[in-house]
Amino acid sequence: MLEPGSPLIVLTRPAGRNESIAAALANQGLRVMVLPALTLTVRDDQEAPRADAYDLLVFVSRAAVTAYFNQLERPWPEGTRAAAVGQATAQALREVVPDACILAPAASSRQDSEALLALIDQQQQSFDRVLILRGQQGREWLAQAFEGRGATVTRHVLYRRSPRQWTREQYEDVFSGQPGVMLLTSIESLEAIDRGVQHHGLSWPGALRFVVIHVRIAQRLQSILRKSGMQGEPWVKICVPDESAIFQAILAASR
Repeated sequence: MLEPGSPLIVLTRPAGRNESIAAALANQGLRVMVLPALTLTVRDDQEAPRADAYDLLVFVSRAAVTAYFNQLERPWPEGTRAAAVGQATAQALREVVPDACILAPAASSRQDSEALLALIDQQQQSFDRVLILRGQQGREWLAQAFEGRGATVTRHVLYRRSPRQWTREQYEDVFSGQPGVMLLTSIESLEAIDRGVQHHGLSWPGALRFVVIHVRIAQRLQSILRKSGMQGEPWVKICVPDESAIFQAILAASR
């Protein structure tokens, strides 16, 4: 049962990634709107690179894991390592790759490329042939870091992200000026939403709170809000990209 006047929770992850959190939040009496900011389209015009041609395969997201193993028809090769930039991606990998082959930052650390490279350094590992499995847009930092260490790095695009067009009515529901919480899990989704804000001639409301999964998203959000003319500091909570952590962060932000 919805609590009268409860904040509106806006979940913006791609389709199929919001439902479990939406149901859990609704069970807490919160109003939930599922509004994906991006559409992920898997590329099916290419063959998946063979894992045994590389020493290390780096997966940048759960979407990369799903897209790659839907194309891969061979068993995971002995001696090849798989790396994830965070525990959410590592969990997806554990369903298809032996756990002993997986490298990923600990849940208690930052969940990003920098933390993954720090782990590799801590374990004193080196890789000559690296395959990075990613979307069409993405950071070059990790690939360049491996190249700087002498590795041959191949970048393989598995999917494309494209902005979804929210209607003006949907924007007005979200930007009504009433208390609300928006989940943002990528800079691309944030920028897609902001383009819609500008297109419809709207302004970011000061009553809106934000839950994000990385400091870089928070920094880009603050830049966008300052440029839009918002006065004061926005309410932003940074949490790890874990379903339970995201749920708890949204719950706290709604109070």
